[in-house]
Amino acid sequence: MSGLPNCGLGIIPLEKLEELGLESITDFYDTQAHRAAEAKICIDITVFSSGKHLALPTVSVLSKVTGGIIRRYDTVTVGQLVADLQKQLISVQGYHGALRIRTTSLLRVGKASGHFFPDPVQPNLYHIQGCTKHQAVAFDFEYTEQSGLKTSDKLPIVQLAFAYTCLEPYILGQENKQRLRVQRRVRIQTVQCKIASSPPQLYNGADDKVIIHILTNKILKVALEEGLKESRFILQDWLSILLERYNSTVSPRETNLDLTFSKHVKLRNLTRYMFALLKSPLFRTEDIDFDTWTAFHWYIGGCSSSVLSRILYSRLVGWLDLDTCSNEELPLNRVSVETSNSTIFVIDSYLQIVVYYTAKARINQIEFPPSESCKTIFQH
Repeated sequence: MSGLPNCGLGIIPLEKLEELGLESITDFYDTQAHRAAEAKICIDITVFSSGKHLALPTVSVLSKVTGGIIRRYDTVTVGQLVADLQKQLISVQGYHGALRIRTTSLLRVGKASGHFFPDPVQPNLYHIQGCTKHQAVAFDFEYTEQSGLKTSDKLPIVQLAFAYTCLEPYILGQENKQRLRVQRRVRIQTVQCKIASSPPQLYNGADDKVIIHILTNKILKVALEEGLKESRFILQDWLSILLERYNSTVSPRETNLDLTFSKHVKLRNLTRYMFALLKSPLFRTEDIDFDTWTAFHWYIGGCSSSVLSRILYSRLVGWLDLDTCSNEELPLNRVSVETSNSTIFVIDSYLQIVVYYTAKARINQIEFPPSESCKTIFQH
């Protein structure tokens, strides 16, 4: 796409430019997206904006429902586009996926988020027409009884079954040439969940990356339905309530509030993630480029929790040389760089990587720029 849809049944007239926002202008693309998903078609969208409004909030449903990819370029060369397409084609991908989730009788699936298409007939069955190892879906569970799990002596069980098609490389006979063949695979994961008997035990079992992943998907849905300002207020209220309840149950006698969940390591970055999310382009309330917002929303809505956490809060890693890691996860501040014995630092925000050479690296005559074969780049 390099302009508004201007012909056929999906036309968006120029006079509707003033109506462009985060809401969809027409139901046409939503209908076509579900028809394509039912026909097992995966739709990718490549956008060349050049400062123009392209109604991506309306058209993007084609990729969201069918498991396709959205690429957005402000400026792009032919070489860059070809490289991105080649990278996609040679990467491991799954197609025509079917994900079924089962739970014990006292639990049920409440809400689900991600790039999928719910089966119109079978409950708890989701079709994912295209996916990679970096994508994820998230589920909320609800109790089927008001008493929760207290009436059951057995631990709750959740089972996921995912069937998908992929292209598997193989060597053809004596010719020693690599070929590809279609293979259908099934992966089944059964998990027995533990039940927390106290708030501290609940916090011990929580994971800040998973929490921010589920919360981000929920709050983005609120942003689409009620607006960005309302979603910001809800996000701030959620964090305030969490901190108040955490301090009242874990440290009721402390006079100073614990804002970093210091007693629970798995939650130590949650406040940072929340602050980063509020400062991200997703919650900017002024000068919003709706096409950029939609493309970013698509990416955030389908990525895994580990990827999202790096996008929100960059990872700082120290290296003694190009192949020897000294500190895998440093605090993201200047003091870490000044006091560490590392000579090279890598700031990894997933979408962008910065490699910083200190004066020590130049004195030791470490290769610059680093080659693509060295571990500093390879591991990121």
